[in-house]
Amino acid sequence: MKLDRNSVPRLAAKVRLQFDRHSGRHLLLYPERGMQLEDSAAAIIKRCDGVHSIAEIASHLAVEFDADASDIESDALEFLQALCDRALLVVA
Repeated sequence: MKLDRNSVPRLAAKVRLQFDRHSGRHLLLYPERGMQLEDSAAAIIKRCDGVHSIAEIASHLAVEFDADASDIESDALEFLQALCDRALLVVA
């Protein structure tokens, strides 16, 4: 599935976001695997709740981090598309 700015993403049922207090990083956990996330990736994933669109997520992050929303949206789309391609993300 091809995501766009109006897509409303959420984590797939088999996937969860967890904070690892030993490393101080967020992890995306899924069957038999895991992925350590950068802070920016974790900020995006935390907002993938099946309610907010990618454009809304980017807008919120732009305000929070005083950054350009279009840059964040572009990066978020690329990152979330990669997760979608791996069946770690679904569109509500």
